[in-house]
Amino acid sequence: MSLFFMLIVVTAAAMGVYYYWQEDARQRDATDPARSFILWALKGLAVPLLIWIFFNSGWVIDALFPKISQAKGAGKWASVFVPATIAFLFYAATWWIVVSLVWIATRVCLRTEKRIDFFASGAVWLLFATPLAFFLLLLMDLGGIGVALAICAASVVH
Repeated sequence: MSLFFMLIVVTAAAMGVYYYWQEDARQRDATDPARSFILWALKGLAVPLLIWIFFNSGWVIDALFPKISQAKGAGKWASVFVPATIAFLFYAATWWIVVSLVWIATRVCLRTEKRIDFFASGAVWLLFATPLAFFLLLLMDLGGIGVALAICAASVVH
Protein backbone atom coordinates (compact mmCIF):
# COMPACT_ATOMS: atom_id res chain seq x y z
CA MET A 1 0.00 0.00 0.00
CA SER A 2 1.48 3.34 -0.95
CA LEU A 3 2.32 5.84 1.75
CA PHE A 4 0.22 8.55 0.16
CA PHE A 5 -2.81 6.24 0.05
CA MET A 6 -2.34 5.41 3.74
CA LEU A 7 -2.33 9.09 4.65
CA ILE A 8 -5.48 9.73 2.61
CA VAL A 9 -7.32 6.82 4.23
CA VAL A 10 -6.31 7.87 7.75
CA THR A 11 -7.30 11.49 7.12
CA ALA A 12 -10.69 10.52 5.68
CA ALA A 13 -11.35 8.12 8.55
CA ALA A 14 -10.37 10.73 11.15
CA MET A 15 -12.79 13.16 9.49
CA GLY A 16 -15.50 10.50 9.79
CA VAL A 17 -14.72 10.06 13.47
CA TYR A 18 -14.89 13.82 13.88
CA TYR A 19 -18.35 13.86 12.27
CA TYR A 20 -19.70 11.28 14.72
CA TRP A 21 -17.86 13.03 17.57
CA GLN A 22 -19.73 16.24 16.74
CA GLU A 23 -23.07 14.42 16.51
CA ASP A 24 -22.49 12.83 19.90
CA ALA A 25 -21.46 16.19 21.37
CA ARG A 26 -24.57 17.86 19.93
CA GLN A 27 -26.80 15.24 21.55
CA ARG A 28 -25.01 15.71 24.89
CA ASP A 29 -25.13 19.52 24.60
CA ALA A 30 -21.34 19.70 24.90
CA THR A 31 -19.85 23.19 24.77
CA ASP A 32 -16.76 22.75 22.56
CA PRO A 33 -16.67 19.48 20.59
CA ALA A 34 -13.79 20.59 18.36
CA ARG A 35 -11.51 21.23 21.33
CA SER A 36 -12.37 17.91 22.99
CA PHE A 37 -11.79 16.08 19.71
CA ILE A 38 -8.38 17.70 19.23
CA LEU A 39 -7.38 16.72 22.77
CA TRP A 40 -8.62 13.18 22.15
CA ALA A 41 -6.64 12.99 18.90
CA LEU A 42 -3.49 14.35 20.52
CA LYS A 43 -3.69 11.76 23.28
CA GLY A 44 -4.46 8.92 20.90
CA LEU A 45 -2.28 9.80 17.91
CA ALA A 46 0.40 12.37 18.74
CA VAL A 47 1.61 10.78 21.97
CA PRO A 48 2.10 7.29 20.48
CA LEU A 49 3.77 8.85 17.44
CA LEU A 50 6.20 10.80 19.61
CA ILE A 51 6.99 7.66 21.62
CA TRP A 52 7.58 5.78 18.35
CA ILE A 53 9.92 8.48 17.10
CA PHE A 54 11.81 8.57 20.42
CA PHE A 55 12.42 4.83 20.47
CA ASN A 56 13.07 4.32 16.76
CA SER A 57 14.79 7.46 15.50
CA GLY A 58 18.17 6.54 16.88
CA TRP A 59 18.76 10.10 18.05
CA VAL A 60 18.77 9.43 21.79
CA ILE A 61 19.03 5.64 22.00
CA ASP A 62 19.71 3.01 19.40
CA ALA A 63 16.61 2.29 17.31
CA LEU A 64 14.53 -0.69 18.37
CA PHE A 65 14.05 -1.81 14.78
CA PRO A 66 17.25 -3.33 13.43
CA LYS A 67 16.53 -2.12 9.90
CA ILE A 68 16.52 1.49 11.09
CA SER A 69 19.79 1.00 12.98
CA GLN A 70 21.40 -0.59 9.95
CA ALA A 71 20.12 2.17 7.68
CA LYS A 72 21.49 4.81 10.02
CA GLY A 73 24.90 3.16 9.93
CA ALA A 74 24.77 3.04 6.12
CA GLY A 75 23.70 6.67 5.81
CA LYS A 76 20.21 5.79 4.51
CA TRP A 77 18.33 6.55 7.70
CA ALA A 78 15.55 8.69 6.22
CA SER A 79 14.74 6.22 3.44
CA VAL A 80 13.89 3.58 6.06
CA PHE A 81 12.68 5.69 9.01
CA VAL A 82 10.10 7.83 7.19
CA PRO A 83 8.17 4.95 5.55
CA ALA A 84 8.30 2.95 8.79
CA THR A 85 6.94 5.93 10.72
CA ILE A 86 4.13 6.49 8.24
CA ALA A 87 3.24 2.79 8.39
CA PHE A 88 3.21 2.99 12.20
CA LEU A 89 0.99 6.06 12.02
CA PHE A 90 -1.41 4.20 9.73
CA TYR A 91 -1.73 1.24 12.10
CA ALA A 92 -1.91 3.41 15.22
CA ALA A 93 -4.55 5.60 13.57
CA THR A 94 -6.71 2.64 12.60
CA TRP A 95 -6.70 1.40 16.19
CA TRP A 96 -7.34 4.95 17.45
CA ILE A 97 -10.33 5.11 15.09
CA VAL A 98 -11.65 1.80 16.46
CA VAL A 99 -11.31 2.98 20.07
CA SER A 100 -12.91 6.34 19.22
CA LEU A 101 -15.89 4.80 17.47
CA VAL A 102 -16.44 2.24 20.22
CA TRP A 103 -16.26 5.07 22.76
CA ILE A 104 -18.87 7.06 20.83
CA ALA A 105 -21.09 3.99 20.43
CA THR A 106 -20.88 3.34 24.17
CA ARG A 107 -21.91 6.90 25.00
CA VAL A 108 -24.80 6.73 22.53
CA CYS A 109 -25.91 3.37 23.93
CA LEU A 110 -25.88 4.69 27.49
CA ARG A 111 -28.08 7.63 26.46
CA THR A 112 -30.55 5.46 24.56
CA GLU A 113 -33.79 4.59 26.32
CA LYS A 114 -34.52 1.53 24.17
CA ARG A 115 -31.15 -0.19 24.10
CA ILE A 116 -32.57 -3.22 22.32
CA ASP A 117 -33.30 -0.99 19.32
CA PHE A 118 -29.74 0.32 19.42
CA PHE A 119 -28.33 -3.21 19.46
CA ALA A 120 -30.72 -4.38 16.74
CA SER A 121 -29.88 -1.54 14.35
CA GLY A 122 -26.18 -1.96 15.13
CA ALA A 123 -26.45 -5.67 14.35
CA VAL A 124 -28.13 -4.99 11.03
CA TRP A 125 -25.46 -2.49 9.99
CA LEU A 126 -22.79 -4.89 11.21
CA LEU A 127 -24.30 -7.60 9.04
CA PHE A 128 -23.72 -5.42 5.97
CA ALA A 129 -20.23 -4.30 7.04
CA THR A 130 -18.85 -7.74 7.88
CA PRO A 131 -18.29 -8.92 4.27
CA LEU A 132 -16.34 -5.74 3.46
CA ALA A 133 -14.31 -6.08 6.66
CA PHE A 134 -13.59 -9.73 5.85
CA PHE A 135 -12.50 -8.82 2.30
CA LEU A 136 -10.15 -6.13 3.62
CA LEU A 137 -8.76 -8.58 6.14
CA LEU A 138 -8.01 -11.04 3.35
CA LEU A 139 -6.46 -8.28 1.27
CA MET A 140 -4.27 -6.81 4.02
CA ASP A 141 -3.50 -9.94 6.09
CA LEU A 142 -3.10 -9.40 9.83
CA GLY A 143 -2.17 -5.75 9.30
CA GLY A 144 -5.77 -5.14 8.28
CA ILE A 145 -7.35 -6.15 11.59
CA GLY A 146 -7.57 -2.52 12.69
CA VAL A 147 -9.11 -1.48 9.39
CA ALA A 148 -11.64 -4.31 9.50
CA LEU A 149 -12.62 -3.48 13.07
CA ALA A 150 -12.87 0.21 12.19
CA ILE A 151 -15.33 -0.63 9.39
CA CYS A 152 -17.40 -2.73 11.80
CA ALA A 153 -17.31 -0.07 14.54
CA ALA A 154 -18.26 2.65 12.06
CA SER A 155 -21.26 0.63 10.93
CA VAL A 156 -22.49 0.26 14.50
CA VAL A 157 -22.00 3.96 15.28
CA HIS A 158 -23.80 4.90 12.09
